Amino acid sequence: MNVVEANTCRRDPLEQGDFFDHILSKRSGKLEKRRSTANAMHDTIAYMVNGRFQLVHLVIAVIHATYVKVGKAYIEHILERTGGLTTEQMEEIYDVLWAWLSAVPLPDPSDLRQISDWGKDFLRKTVIDRLTGSIYDMAVVNFPKSYPTLSTLRNCMISVQEYGREKLVNTLIDDVESKLLHIAVDTPTILNGYSLCVESLRELDPSCVIMHRVCKVIKEYLKKRPDTVRQIINYITSEKRDDLAAHLCIPVSACVISSHFWPKIVSETVSEFPAPLEEALVEYEKSFMDHKESRKLQWMRAVGCVEVTLKLGDVEVDKVVPNPIAAVLYLYLEKGMLIFSIFKRFYCCPIEGRITYFYFSVVFIEIFF
Repeated sequence: MNVVEANTCRRDPLEQGDFFDHILSKRSGKLEKRRSTANAMHDTIAYMVNGRFQLVHLVIAVIHATYVKVGKAYIEHILERTGGLTTEQMEEIYDVLWAWLSAVPLPDPSDLRQISDWGKDFLRKTVIDRLTGSIYDMAVVNFPKSYPTLSTLRNCMISVQEYGREKLVNTLIDDVESKLLHIAVDTPTILNGYSLCVESLRELDPSCVIMHRVCKVIKEYLKKRPDTVRQIINYITSEKRDDLAAHLCIPVSACVISSHFWPKIVSETVSEFPAPLEEALVEYEKSFMDHKESRKLQWMRAVGCVEVTLKLGDVEVDKVVPNPIAAVLYLYLEKGMLIFSIFKRFYCCPIEGRITYFYFSVVFIEIFF
């Protein structure tokens, strides 16, 4: 009881502002700092005197401080050795620290999990503070090699409620203005830095808020340069030429879907095919209309080719012939001979050119006029 009263008596002068004003009147600049220190000491003494202090709290504080110190040393070692920090390396740090932490004999195991959560948040903030200083190198100079480190930075910022976001943006803008946006840097280099900022900051912040804030500064500066438009045109037409040339060897299949762009086809008219070909066309058209109910086909019978095999005794001849010429063969197969009048009545097209084709193809057919 006497101890409590003694401490209470010593505490009263600290609670009075006149005491501090009298002692520290000549050092007003440090008054507030010393006042807060005295208040903290006062609260600590009061906490211990009132019996609320427990030794386990001190142990937890020491364990947490050790957890953070070892984790920070591990992070610094990786950054100095590799120049970056991946998400997998962060998980490895957490696993190593948890293996050590789980061996500490605390009365309540839940305290270990709480220490781990506190330590992870502190290490994430440490990573953010550490990488903020080199954000320009990651976003502009070393990208895309710095892609894994940017992913780690993004995950850390998300986990700690966007801690350090404003500081990171301001640091990057200052570095861009001092290292990129000045007269000694040519316009193509600035344009390249602009494109790298777009890609890297989109990875860092999927909402693109950081990207727009930083790129806005670059765009405003580029507007003041007289050769910006010319360099952009050269950048598009010249620097990307090699990329376009690399795609020339890729097979491309084009499909014109508008009748306004269809080429004009000059060909003769074939009103009807032989029965086997007509049956195949009707069957295909029926399947097409079942699948596309609102559309129909308009056949251009005179356009296209047919693969045929002509067997003449022991000799077989494979030919790819146009559709009208194939009609001559089918008519010959049906009738056993070729009659001009029947051909003209069925197909409404001249037959002289068909006969000439087979003549020069060394295919002889019995012909009757």
